[in-house]
Amino acid sequence: MADGIPQWIEETRVAVDRAGQADRAQMDFEALITASEEMGHVLPSLAELRNAAELGRGVWWTGLDVDPGLLADLDEAQRALDTWQQALERRKLTNVARRLTRLEPRLREAVMAAWKEYVASQAGDAAELRDLMQVLSGAEGIADVARQLNEALGRLARLERRLPDARSLEVLDEVSALFGHLEGRLPVAVKTFVSAAARGGASLELFDAEVREWLIDNGALENFRAVPGRPQEVRHG
Repeated sequence: MADGIPQWIEETRVAVDRAGQADRAQMDFEALITASEEMGHVLPSLAELRNAAELGRGVWWTGLDVDPGLLADLDEAQRALDTWQQALERRKLTNVARRLTRLEPRLREAVMAAWKEYVASQAGDAAELRDLMQVLSGAEGIADVARQLNEALGRLARLERRLPDARSLEVLDEVSALFGHLEGRLPVAVKTFVSAAARGGASLELFDAEVREWLIDNGALENFRAVPGRPQEVRHG
């Protein structure tokens, strides 16, 4: 007996104290396991986003503001791990894991939106070119142009749906170059005439010798017919 306290009481107190410490240790351990699992899920995704953002740095990706407190918590959690401060380690890692999990979808949305906008900007007048191809459908001389255009637009659409990698940038360059080549297959005068015809009728002044010759050479003359009257004015907005 110590200090008048029966030995069995002292032994009981020590046992209870040790049990409480064991319970706390178990809680800390389980919390660390949960945080580790959460980090294991989110870190590969963040690494993927980092790689995509690095490809666009200075071109289409300007960055996303991240709470400085999150970076500070990461540093503190690392120090806690290094010094085995288990209670602090558990709190910081749990907090960091939760905040990273919330950050990931916001970062993914921002990267995808920036990438999609950049892809669209590289398409140039592809949409207008596609519309012109539809007006000229059936023309033997540009059937290959229409086919290549449709294939290129399909590749472009697939690029917009996923995060970019090095191959994505190569494909985008290839598609952009192809758009330029295909657009070059339509002389400016022909594009002006076909576009006007599609939007309400082209005047005879636009149907000059160059346009007529091109339509004949490419088997597209039958796609158009002359009608009396003035071309309709196209109103926008």
